[in-house]
Amino acid sequence: MLQPHELSPATLARLSATFPFKFTNADEAVNGILDELQKLQSIAPGSPAPRPSTGAKAASSTFGALYEFIANGDFTAGDELRWERPSLRETHIAHVDANGCIVTEDGEAHAYPTNALARIAPGQQPHPWEAFVHSASGKTIGDWREVYRRRNHAELAPSGEDGRTLSWTEMIATVLERMPDGTWTTYGDLARLTGHHQREIGGHIARAHDLKNAWRVLLAEGKVSPNFDWPGEDLGDPHALLRKEGVRFSPSLVADRTQRLHVEDLRKLLTQ
Repeated sequence: MLQPHELSPATLARLSATFPFKFTNADEAVNGILDELQKLQSIAPGSPAPRPSTGAKAASSTFGALYEFIANGDFTAGDELRWERPSLRETHIAHVDANGCIVTEDGEAHAYPTNALARIAPGQQPHPWEAFVHSASGKTIGDWREVYRRRNHAELAPSGEDGRTLSWTEMIATVLERMPDGTWTTYGDLARLTGHHQREIGGHIARAHDLKNAWRVLLAEGKVSPNFDWPGEDLGDPHALLRKEGVRFSPSLVADRTQRLHVEDLRKLLTQ
């Protein structure tokens, strides 16, 4: 039986098909949707940009996932996107319209790469942001998204005492050191804080031998990662250490959600 805070696998699958993220749990789903809403709120009000004459059938008021690339001049309406499938000897061509939608060969405009791929090849599941290559630059649209993520986070990154902008690894070290006893956070929150993928966060924590309080970073559901390993001296069972610091666990070893620090809380720690 689903708990009140959980989403069914079917619901998570629908969210993954609608938004440009792969969700594995309710927490990631909610935060991903909030990120998308923030993007929409940041778009200046007014009429949408005129659409190129592609014959696209989607509503002209629809803004797509690539709109930011268009608005900043890195992409131009009409730019070609290619999906190469060497094993099948196929090349699929799509184009970007002025609203940042992906227009497939049949003239349909799709707000997200996932939807465009599903239209081209139903049932196929390549990574939607890695499949399409922006022909003019030679980069995947996923590479471009990463450029924008890091650029946006760099603009928000705080400065250290010497006035120098903190790197993403310094941001992690700073917030972990400043976290009060009895609190915990997640790899996902650190990812949203720094603009780097959760896998990069996990890899960095595993390698950073001088990193303080690494055991306070848990999975989104509040459990210690089964892959957690001490980056330096082995301090024993991380559950025991967290309990000693004041973190409460359920019988199934899920940390108390009221003690979690979300990305907004971590940002506040950076400004202390």
